Amino acid sequence: MSASKNPSPTRLELAADWPDWNATFQGRARRAFLWEYIDPDNNDPPTFMNPPELPDIHIPSTSGVQTRSGSATTDTRSISEDDKFLLRFYEIRLRKFEKQAAAISELSNWVESTVGQNIRRQACLPNEDLRQWYKNLKKTMLVDTKMLLSGAREKYRKFMHPLSKAPKDIIKWTSDLEEMIIRSARDGLDDAKRPSTWFTDLTRCTKSFLGLRLDLWALKFESQIDDETLDIRDITNRIRLEAEKDSFDSKGSKVVRGGFGPAAPVPDGSTPTGPTLNGTDDPKDHQAIARNKRKRMSTAGKTCKACGQFHQLAKCFYVFQHKLPSWFKEDPAVRKTVDQNLATDTSLVEEIARLRKPKDDQSPASASSE
Repeated sequence: MSASKNPSPTRLELAADWPDWNATFQGRARRAFLWEYIDPDNNDPPTFMNPPELPDIHIPSTSGVQTRSGSATTDTRSISEDDKFLLRFYEIRLRKFEKQAAAISELSNWVESTVGQNIRRQACLPNEDLRQWYKNLKKTMLVDTKMLLSGAREKYRKFMHPLSKAPKDIIKWTSDLEEMIIRSARDGLDDAKRPSTWFTDLTRCTKSFLGLRLDLWALKFESQIDDETLDIRDITNRIRLEAEKDSFDSKGSKVVRGGFGPAAPVPDGSTPTGPTLNGTDDPKDHQAIARNKRKRMSTAGKTCKACGQFHQLAKCFYVFQHKLPSWFKEDPAVRKTVDQNLATDTSLVEEIARLRKPKDDQSPASASSE
């Protein structure tokens, strides 16, 4: 059986390789607790440790004990307490030095194995330390921060352009979005670093197929957006879940079955347009249809004052709990919005109270008959 091959490491051959190689190098340096020594932006970096000097302690000539290997060891019982302290301090410093030296050696070997030979000859000189190697590599690769930033800004602008319909492969598009935001932020693009900016741009970009979902997610992640801690992965994972549920059409040209729930039956046995089902062409039927159409048009595009979704206040399940269907499940973010509106909008509370009153209680005729 042939041995499995390890995946090829990140290589640094061209200037275009720098972002990925640099990210990998910094990750390794941080895990080895060496980045503070290497970071070129640190104006006062600590220096790498040198091997400690053996303290000058007094060892009596009779204290030597021969070991099996033939080397002599020191009988610490014959050493003064002060000398014992110096010896212990030396051993601690020696262990720290050896640990850092091993980390430096491992990271240096990784650099030598991943940097192209021609670049290594110019940047990784044997008489210089890792900090200088890193500074030389940045200069050698001609990494221009303004150039990287310009490229990141252009990619961000193109990706966030409003879409007229959902991408054909929504899963791939979502992965590309995630990678674009992370890479652009790493290249220094402020828009990609600030969730308050990229979330707004993403809402505008995906309005044609995500609709109100991002508005609801904005309520759910309101605190993370405000303090700029929202991770793009929190949003892309939700988009993937929506795609798996097939809750929006991947082609963007039609609404998928079940996307808006069951349609309401048409009253009085009439069809939405044309004559009634019994074959008559009664003008009263057409008048009723016209009234219903005008009513739908007058309420179209209006949002509920309580929850902000597209329906009449009288049909809001968050306000009128007795109307809840068995399939309905509350969204905590929407419930939070409703509670806030009820607590701050007195006119909304009064309108809900009027809607809750039975119609008989509101008619003057019923009052006079009593």
